[in-house]
Amino acid sequence: MKCMKNKGDDISLFKEVMDYNTLFLSNKAFESFREILDLTNDTQNLMDTPFQEQDVNKIQEKFLSMINSEWGESSISFFYYHILIPHSYSLYLNLLTGNLPMCFVGLRFMYESLMKCYFADVKYPKSLSVKKINY
Repeated sequence: MKCMKNKGDDISLFKEVMDYNTLFLSNKAFESFREILDLTNDTQNLMDTPFQEQDVNKIQEKFLSMINSEWGESSISFFYYHILIPHSYSLYLNLLTGNLPMCFVGLRFMYESLMKCYFADVKYPKSLSVKKINY
């Protein structure tokens, strides 16, 4: 029976694997690595859009207007904030840790969710609203 390692050992092993995979991906599969980085960067850029102002009142005004607009009520905005952003980050982490099956599961989940949200917006453009949902 092996004795328990320190948590620092696990973290250093995890970092070592991620560093090795980063070098491997940038040398052998750069296009795939670049696509995932671009997806993560694109979601970050879209998320920062209302917050590019320096004035706090303007930021709040832009954010509230975005939520109260049709964008805030669409299924695509739900997809963007609840599926695309978190899963693009997990896709990047899964790729670096070598968890390729979860990369494919995440890509499929994002693709299928996008299609369902799109068709929900097409079929029920005004009837579904986030504001109508009571928690």
